[in-house]
Amino acid sequence: MVQGGVHPRWRRRSLIVLGIVLLAINLRGPIAAVGPVLDLVTDDLALSVLAVSVLTAAPVVCFGVFGVLTPWLVHRVGLNGAAVSALALLSAGLLLRSGPSAATLFAGTVLAAGAIAVGNVLLPTLVKRDAPRHPGVMTGVYTTCLTGSAAIGAATVVPVSTAYGWRGGLGIWAVPAVLGLLVWAPRLRGSTAGRVSTLDRPGGVRSLLGQPLAWQVTVFMGLQSAGFYAVLAWLPLIYRSAGISAADAGLLLALATATGIPMALTVPAWAARCRDQRVFPVVLTLFTTAGFVGVLLAPAVLPALWAVLIGAGLGGNFPLALTLVVLRTARPADTAALSTMAQGLGYLIAATVGPFAVGVVHELAGGWSAPLGLLVALSIPQALAGWLAGRPHVLGSVGPDRP
Repeated sequence: MVQGGVHPRWRRRSLIVLGIVLLAINLRGPIAAVGPVLDLVTDDLALSVLAVSVLTAAPVVCFGVFGVLTPWLVHRVGLNGAAVSALALLSAGLLLRSGPSAATLFAGTVLAAGAIAVGNVLLPTLVKRDAPRHPGVMTGVYTTCLTGSAAIGAATVVPVSTAYGWRGGLGIWAVPAVLGLLVWAPRLRGSTAGRVSTLDRPGGVRSLLGQPLAWQVTVFMGLQSAGFYAVLAWLPLIYRSAGISAADAGLLLALATATGIPMALTVPAWAARCRDQRVFPVVLTLFTTAGFVGVLLAPAVLPALWAVLIGAGLGGNFPLALTLVVLRTARPADTAALSTMAQGLGYLIAATVGPFAVGVVHELAGGWSAPLGLLVALSIPQALAGWLAGRPHVLGSVGPDRP
């Protein structure tokens, strides 16, 4: 019994949870904050339509490219060192993004998105390592933080930008990045544990390329991410084109992301208790599809309802995809490999058919009907990939439920 203080075990567990929470908070808010002020950024820096499309797609491309490189970083500096590196680069990137020119905007976006990509891949592996008995609960905790930070970013950026300019509205996100860095940095002291190489060893990413289950998880991750980042980038402008004000459009995006909070709290834990998860992606994808159809047919009639439907589907499918990464693997190294593949290649899929494609189709079609139709069409392969990924198999096993 420990007298006069907190038991070391509870102190360690609290720091683990705090570290995961702070890392998660920094992985969506900085991206969600861009959409509501995209018109301000475009006007101030005189960006072309192509430049804006590239700007909205750049984070997702970086998520894929830098996600694939994350195992190399983990092998060199360990899981804790990779988390510290990501938060340090994120802090620098967010400050640079708020610089004076288009060059600093794009450079800072790439640097910040690369850091976020590392965090994306790390989180499922950290859960597998630090909370192996409670994967559903911890996945729910950190995905709730992801969703909550996105909602805060979307809701607050317009008021902050009104007072301090769009640079202040975006630059303020360097503060939680620095706080996360301060919490993670002490964990480097004397720590050489947690190094995981997943590229050139048995059970690594290369061995997953021939396993259909790994591709099913990856495609599901990629397609739901395509919808999520298309919504973050373009939903405020879609609502604005229907006559809704910039502040209200930002609040509607915040409502969509905030709706995902209860989904993030419940879906991972519920799915983890089930023998298979096939019904979850299908039902959640139907929610999102219904919301897209509503925005397509009557964006200004019931805008809050469409936002809630979109948010419920996307807010549930994202933590579900991350939960599948944990449930479809037996060991932390395998989880790291699948996380790398699903979030590396998956985000490259998202970059191909997500915000960039939506922007290009909008420019070519001269309206939002065709881009929204594209998002509706993508729901079919998304639901199919989710159904297949939800079957009760483990990577490398012959039959269901065999490690």
